[in-house]
Amino acid sequence: MPAKRRLTMRQLRHLLRLAGDGTSARNIALTLGIARSTVQDNLKRAAAAGLTWPLPGDLTDDALENRLFARAGVKQGLRRRPEPNWAQLALELKKPGVTLMILWEEYRAIHPDGYGYSRFCDLFRSFERRLSPTMRQEHVAGDKVFVDYSGKKIAVVDRSTGEIREAEIFVAVLGASGLTYAEATWTQTLPDWIGAHVRMFRFFGGVPRLIVPDNLKSGVNRVVEIVGLLGHSAGGRPGERLMQRLGMPVSDDTILRQLKRDAAGAQRNSEIRVVGIDDWSWRRATSYGTIMVDLERRSVIDILDDRSVDSAAKWLRSHPSIETVSRDRCGLYAQAVREGAPQAQQVADRFHLIQNLRSAIEEQMSLSGRATGRAILSEDAIVDAATHRRRARLAHRQSRQEIFEMLHALRHEGLSYSEIARRTGYERRSVANWLKFKAPPDRRRAALNPTSPWYFEAFLAQCWKDGNRCGRHLFHDVKQRGYTGSFSNLERLLGAWRRAERERGDDVSSMALNSEPVRDPDTGHAISPIVAAALCIKPRGLLTPRQARKVDALKQGSEAFAEMRRLAMRFNGILRGKRSAPLDAWIDDAIESDLIPIMRFARVLRRDIDAVNNAIELPWSNGQAEGQINRLKTLKRAMYGRAGPELLRARMLPPLHTK
Repeated sequence: MPAKRRLTMRQLRHLLRLAGDGTSARNIALTLGIARSTVQDNLKRAAAAGLTWPLPGDLTDDALENRLFARAGVKQGLRRRPEPNWAQLALELKKPGVTLMILWEEYRAIHPDGYGYSRFCDLFRSFERRLSPTMRQEHVAGDKVFVDYSGKKIAVVDRSTGEIREAEIFVAVLGASGLTYAEATWTQTLPDWIGAHVRMFRFFGGVPRLIVPDNLKSGVNRVVEIVGLLGHSAGGRPGERLMQRLGMPVSDDTILRQLKRDAAGAQRNSEIRVVGIDDWSWRRATSYGTIMVDLERRSVIDILDDRSVDSAAKWLRSHPSIETVSRDRCGLYAQAVREGAPQAQQVADRFHLIQNLRSAIEEQMSLSGRATGRAILSEDAIVDAATHRRRARLAHRQSRQEIFEMLHALRHEGLSYSEIARRTGYERRSVANWLKFKAPPDRRRAALNPTSPWYFEAFLAQCWKDGNRCGRHLFHDVKQRGYTGSFSNLERLLGAWRRAERERGDDVSSMALNSEPVRDPDTGHAISPIVAAALCIKPRGLLTPRQARKVDALKQGSEAFAEMRRLAMRFNGILRGKRSAPLDAWIDDAIESDLIPIMRFARVLRRDIDAVNNAIELPWSNGQAEGQINRLKTLKRAMYGRAGPELLRARMLPPLHTK
């Protein structure tokens, strides 16, 4: 008795439970959403099998199906031959090398009186159509070709040597006709992959509209590698445009995501011996990061998103193999090396040594009364401008006095606050406040708070006394102590200290008292301190004839310049001679020169004498770090300053570190 509709075992159990509770066939059909004839048919089957509700507890779904519909392995109705487990066959068919012919032969070996091959295939296809819905593809002739490697290799024997070598099998099939092309290639690499396609097109005699490959691992890996390399060299948007032109459309987000993934999984070399460390600016004079460079391999190791002792020391502790650290003159990194890598020897950067000497020379030349650069106004005009500013301040105080007297005079005339405000144009509240005082009120200074550099006056004064006079370094140090003001506010305080130091006559040596500026013998213009400092540290052999005449004029017109020129040439000779022994004598002579900036520079050298000696004797310097910082700035500007630490690190690490 064929059923009107095959139900699931869960539905059958529900049907039998409702029937056992006395529910009518009509209500059961409404509850289960099936036809009433289907309910009646299944109830007849249950009665014929002797099943009533409740069912036995040990009755499984398979046993229930066998009792209701058929004996095991035999389909009722039109099919009288034994059938295999079609679901199991569908799983077996997914395995490599398994075909329907193989499965049918195994079936006939077990059931000699079973179905023939064509009927077996029809029944299997019928079973597949009852599986979960899938997209049906309609293949048009010449529209698509499906390509893949078979997955199994074949052995190829060299007749001359007997060597056995395995080859891959490339297979291509046209969707509509099933026309097949196959060939053996040695590998699945890109050259063999492309070559197989070229020969396939030649075999087919044309090119289809679409090539449909499987998820080929080598092809996918190759595309991933190309995406990573383009992201590293070009960035997101340019890489997206280039991939579009190459016929591999990939979004900029995907490119950057792959780039960051490569950088996160990079296997960094832990055996790092020589490191260059330097800072770079996220935002000039506001926030800084730190760059780590392997000076032996000339490549970036890491990018830190801040400039602090703690982060640098933590990074150094994670690399115990470090033997040498090259740094600039910043005391922050010196402290980080002492804490994080005490076993490493520190090397001061030679460029910054010369740069600091040049700055000291420029400061000394500025003490002779010349401002940095050529003055636009004459000296009389400069004096007149200063006088004008003093007169303006006095006029402001005088105007306050006049306002005070006017308001009190109007009040003595008996006018009300409102009338005085109407006549003078001031607010009534301001008038009332002025009339409370018997003298013009002085401007009250607000209480000091962390936004003012005067709040940290004692700390800044001690740093100034110790020779730390670089505004950016002081700004970083004072921010660590809680300063919340701006860099320009701090610079106003430091500028006042610098001007006061220049104006103190007792701090200036007799060689610096010459107020007459030295003039260029060719043009007659005064030689600025910047030009004088640059010429002072330049060897005679590198000077042009015009520069040599300037140097001679400076030596004749300034005893301080002549002395500093002599010291600078000796210092250059010590650096180039690779011998640190003469350095102590040079420091003593610089301290005895009575030139305040030069004396301060020499004392700072003595405090950092070990790093300076290593800079003279060892070949390492921070030139590589400076060059990598220039590259980092270029990348940051190319990304419009919007790149975060993760993306900057991914683009700065070389491909060798990301693969």
